[in-house]
Amino acid sequence: MPKKFGFPRNEASRRDKILQHEIVTQWGRDHKTRNDIIDNNPFPVSYNLLVAPEAFNTTSVWVPASDGFATANTDANPLNGGVDADTLVDSNAAGFSALRQSLTPPTVHDDEHYIFSVFLKKTSGAASFPLINLNVNNTGGDYGAVIDTNNGNAADWQSSVGSIGFGTEDYGDYWRAYVIGQNNNSGDVLRCDIFPAINSVANGTHLDSHVGDVVGWGAQLHVGTISLRYIQQD
Repeated sequence: MPKKFGFPRNEASRRDKILQHEIVTQWGRDHKTRNDIIDNNPFPVSYNLLVAPEAFNTTSVWVPASDGFATANTDANPLNGGVDADTLVDSNAAGFSALRQSLTPPTVHDDEHYIFSVFLKKTSGAASFPLINLNVNNTGGDYGAVIDTNNGNAADWQSSVGSIGFGTEDYGDYWRAYVIGQNNNSGDVLRCDIFPAINSVANGTHLDSHVGDVVGWGAQLHVGTISLRYIQQD
């Protein structure tokens, strides 16, 4: 069974968050631009802060690091079956490879918590495992987890500052992996990293020489400590 760590999930609170999400979704339909939603949304906590969350091949947003790349539209997504999930690839045996999106939140609060999540396709007998990571201030403060896509187990990334919360949720043919991070009082830049393959063992150790790939879809970043339902793009 997938292992989950972090804050207890109070069901009443979760229902309130889901209702809040529904209000935000409707609010978004009534506004024309992403900035308008961010600036005027009465519940900005549950808005997806990421750009192109279903298009990892958008290199102007998901910036490749050390030859990481995405092949677009290789598999069905977990929500409606549309063939728009991407294959994320690490082919560099001489160093780590990743896809990275950096952003400045519209409102910055010291010690604010954020959740970064992404859907990763389940595997059977995979020989490589991915890492998802939330970095605060771009100078440290990494909150990462290695995901065993064979069984949904998650391990704290051993190079991180220490876990606040991480785990997976079962979505049919996919795991929805998530990590929780906290602003470190000194910066207003967040960076979401996806490393397609860091090791053949999902134990948290990062091997630069490892190569491999994983199917991913639907990245999301929002304020809070409870993972909300994915806000699908139009």
